[in-house]
Amino acid sequence: MVYIYDILLNFTNGKLYDFFEWNKTDKLEHVKKIPLFRVEKGIINKFCYYEIKVDQSFMSKLYNMTDVYTSRSINKIPYACLLCDGLNAIAIKIDKDGIVKYRSKLLLDEEDEILCICQKLNVTNLNCSEIRKIYTENFLTRKETKIKNYLLKELQSIYKNKKYEELKYLYTEYYNLKSDDIEFIYKSLIDNITNETNPKQNELYDLLQLIGNKN
Repeated sequence: MVYIYDILLNFTNGKLYDFFEWNKTDKLEHVKKIPLFRVEKGIINKFCYYEIKVDQSFMSKLYNMTDVYTSRSINKIPYACLLCDGLNAIAIKIDKDGIVKYRSKLLLDEEDEILCICQKLNVTNLNCSEIRKIYTENFLTRKETKIKNYLLKELQSIYKNKKYEELKYLYTEYYNLKSDDIEFIYKSLIDNITNETNPKQNELYDLLQLIGNKN
C-alpha cells in the first residue's frame, strides 16, 4: 500500500472548498499518514457531488491506516484515504456503514505531489454506489455564499419583526429608489439576492453589519 505523509486536510460534509477558500476558523487536520489509491477517471466527480457508499472489501483495506496529529498525541481515523484519478485528488472519510461522510481537497503543492505519485500506481477497482445528490454547483465563491445567506436571513428577520422603516431604507440604499410598498420591497430584495450576484450585495452586507453593531 502507498501512503502520503504530512499533509493538511479540510474535511467538510457539503461543498468542497479549494485551498484558497479555506478559512482561519476551519478545523484543519494535520495528517501524519494516509493511504492513496488510484481510481478510474470520473469517479472523483461522483464523490464531489453525491453521497456515496463504498464496498466493504475496500473499507477493510483502510481500517486504522490513517494517522492524524493532535495537540497531545496521534489519533487514528478508522476509515479514510486519498483518491486520485491522475487529474484530481480528494480525501474522504467513511463511516462504519461505508457511507462517505466527509471530503477534502488539498493544498496545491501537495496535490501536485500526489498526482505525480499516482501516475505510477495501478487503478484500484473501487465498487461504489450513489445514494443521493448532496451538492449542485452554483459557481459562487465561499464568501459570496456567506453574504447571500446572511442577507436573506437578516431581511427575513427585519420583515418578520415589522421593521418596515429599516426595510425601506435598505431598499433605497440598494436600488437608489424609493417605495412605500412593503410587500414589493421585501419581495424585490429577496428575489434579487437569491437569483443574482453583484457588488451591491457586498455594500448591503456591510451596511447591515454596521447597523447591527450600533444596536
